[in-house]
Amino acid sequence: MNSSKHSKSDIIGSALAYQYATQAFTDFPYAWKVREKVDALFSILGDWIQHVHTDHRRSIHEYNGSDFSVQSFEVHSADVPLGNHFHKKAVWYTESNGTDLWKLSEMFVFDEGQGLLLLQDLDPEWNVIGKIEELSIRARDIIVIPPFQAHTFFLESGTKFRWFRPYPFNKDDMDLNKFELELPK
Repeated sequence: MNSSKHSKSDIIGSALAYQYATQAFTDFPYAWKVREKVDALFSILGDWIQHVHTDHRRSIHEYNGSDFSVQSFEVHSADVPLGNHFHKKAVWYTESNGTDLWKLSEMFVFDEGQGLLLLQDLDPEWNVIGKIEELSIRARDIIVIPPFQAHTFFLESGTKFRWFRPYPFNKDDMDLNKFELELPK
């Protein structure tokens, strides 16, 4: 597999370079480059992406590399929230001048469907910082999640998205820290 043009670092670097102040970006100049690189990575991985789980909420296909993990999801039920957790782990990306650019725990690339994303920032002791932010999600959006940001998705049935994490999945260290957001009624 030759993925040097679409490596983990290249994909994340592109995503972060074209992301402005908001976590969701689409139709922004060059955002298509992120999608192009994610498309290429999934194409290169091809048959290595295997079905790993299906339940009433969603179906998941996955590939774990030595230093990253990717999944594709199809949502089956709009009645059940997905996520409602946060991550402590992240990979840091630094600008060439040595200043910290961003921390990334995971990235979502939405291909079809729509929904709502609730976000709640936490400090390292799990104390809430600020209020819950609501973002509308639609096809072609790209969402970047930093560490210590609780996130819950409410997505319509049939929504399809891809997920990227800059470290491999380890079933013994899932880094899924449950955090119950105060969900809308």
